Amino acid sequence: MAQRDLVVSFLSSVPPTVELLYQSRPLQLVSPVTQVASGGWPGGRAGYSQWIAQFRDAGGNVIPGMFRAAGGQPGDTIGRVAVMGFSNGCIGVDETLGAADSHKIDTVLAIDGIHGRFAPGSREPDPIAYKNFLNHAAQVLQHNPSFDENAPVMCITHSSIVPPDFPSTTQTADLIWSLAFSRAPEDVLTLECGFDCPPVRYVEDLAAVRWPDGQQVCSSVTKKCYSWSGLADGWYDRRVANDLFVLGWGDRGDKGITTRDPSGNADHVFQGRVVLREMLKELTAKRWNADCGIIASVAGFGQDDMIGCRPGHGLDYDRAEGGKVDYFPELGPSTPPSPRCPEPPPGYVIVGAPGDPCRAMAAPPAPAPSLLTRSFWAGAGMLGGYATLRYVARRW
Repeated sequence: MAQRDLVVSFLSSVPPTVELLYQSRPLQLVSPVTQVASGGWPGGRAGYSQWIAQFRDAGGNVIPGMFRAAGGQPGDTIGRVAVMGFSNGCIGVDETLGAADSHKIDTVLAIDGIHGRFAPGSREPDPIAYKNFLNHAAQVLQHNPSFDENAPVMCITHSSIVPPDFPSTTQTADLIWSLAFSRAPEDVLTLECGFDCPPVRYVEDLAAVRWPDGQQVCSSVTKKCYSWSGLADGWYDRRVANDLFVLGWGDRGDKGITTRDPSGNADHVFQGRVVLREMLKELTAKRWNADCGIIASVAGFGQDDMIGCRPGHGLDYDRAEGGKVDYFPELGPSTPPSPRCPEPPPGYVIVGAPGDPCRAMAAPPAPAPSLLTRSFWAGAGMLGGYATLRYVARRW
């Protein structure tokens, strides 16, 4: 009998470069449904709904059926589960979050694809269309990662593409963040929580991701190529509360924050090809893996380095406690939509905070690894070294 992790993906898959990073490779289940009818499945929501329905048991649970379809064997236990979607595939994520056991999912990634519909007579998203996302976001907010290292994660990303006939991913991210934040506990952690708290650590790690030669994405519309120097390039929306992330990219210009590619095609592909990859690395592979290495060294006493491991984190499906909660029982078609966050001033990023979910603050420079950080353990004492290194590694 073995415990196996599982990644379920919609209009996406785990890139081979990320798959190699898992110490224990997860089972994978890739939905064949797309935005158009193919392979015997209708396109869009009808297709995702029908595909997921085949895994649903009498209690409304879908993860065990998905686990078996991905190769889980009798006697195996379900470990951490990640459900991710890119673009139209976020409809599949939405449908999965409607299942009875969705609260047992460890990681949800919705990459530049939550659109939905406008409220009647409005150009703002209709809240009722996002109830599954809202409930899951609110559920994630109930877990404080400072006290619960296995707290579940939800990450919503958006580009600056503005569709003509339906809400943008920026609008829907704003709505989900604002309404879910209204259900956050009083001690919720945000990027104002100070040095070394989980939200700050995650954002610093992601902001430090750089590519010396850039990440070039070519547009199928403009026939031109565009480059990003790192994740921090154009990353103006960095809202984190406990382990709920709303992250957005765009370039500031005369018309406000816009896409780098005038058509938006390259910006969307950047989300699916690059942002998804980096979120998988940080929020599944890195979280799930055990972190092993030198934990202390006693300089000058001839002692060997001490080797230890920090176990991997994440919510095990079979160990999840409690039942699914409806955090928005009052939500209906007449619920007014939440307003969008205003664009931050030049040099600022949106971070959100209790009492002001749209708060902006000056963007710090992206941290860069240094030789001192990499070699610091050599002179660290057994007791004081760990805390000191954490400070240097995160702040140097």
